[in-house]
Amino acid sequence: MFDFDIDKYLQRIGVTTTVKEPDLELLMIIHKAHYMSVPYENLDIIHGLPLDLSIEALYDKIVNQKRGGYCFEINGLFGALLRSMNYDVTEHLARFLLDEPDIPMRRHRVLKVQLSDGAYACDVGVGVEAPRIPLRIVENVIQNDGFAEYRFENEPFLGWVLWQKKLLGEWKKLYSFTDEVQLSVDFLQPSFYCEKSPESVFNKEPMLALKTNVGLNSYDGKNFRVSSKGNVMRNITPKDKAEEQQLIAELFGLNNIIL
Repeated sequence: MFDFDIDKYLQRIGVTTTVKEPDLELLMIIHKAHYMSVPYENLDIIHGLPLDLSIEALYDKIVNQKRGGYCFEINGLFGALLRSMNYDVTEHLARFLLDEPDIPMRRHRVLKVQLSDGAYACDVGVGVEAPRIPLRIVENVIQNDGFAEYRFENEPFLGWVLWQKKLLGEWKKLYSFTDEVQLSVDFLQPSFYCEKSPESVFNKEPMLALKTNVGLNSYDGKNFRVSSKGNVMRNITPKDKAEEQQLIAELFGLNNIIL
């Protein structure tokens, strides 16, 4: 029988707290730590390896093998961790709206956590700058995670729309989701589309990202970038496979990975 080892998971994300009460303080700690420990990556998709969204497979990949994944994987496992710690969690399909000219299909997995003071959106599966903390789902209240400001609007069709304003930037729609609860099986079809569709952005080039204390490390299939508060501090084009492998380990904590 599968053993969901909470302590091993918390060690994976660098959380050493012994407090296990399911409150907002602990949720904040776990959420921030997760983003800076588990990289966003699509390498299995690029290599043509079918994704397994079962909790057992995700635990083995992310916790035991110290890999990452994309939203359907990372948020799926994160939701299982929160439930195992007695949080009240539901899952929802979202539309990723950033820089989209038209309304896109639902192909993003987000979590809603119900606490005593209301519901919070939790999402540790985005490869760009995104909320590093759980955000309370309430209209027109600006919330700041230290890197950007966020606010929710409730629109008739899109549902809860999350707006983002980066430092010295303008307000942009990040993603939206409705209150309709999804089951684990509901994520299989959109994930398969992301894996296999010719129109998918996920099966074209390797994508890697990891939040840091000062910004974001990323890789777009050509260049590695180290950013601080939105400013690119290092832009590296690897000269060979050895340097590429070294940078993947250094910037994303992924060892023995060959693209």
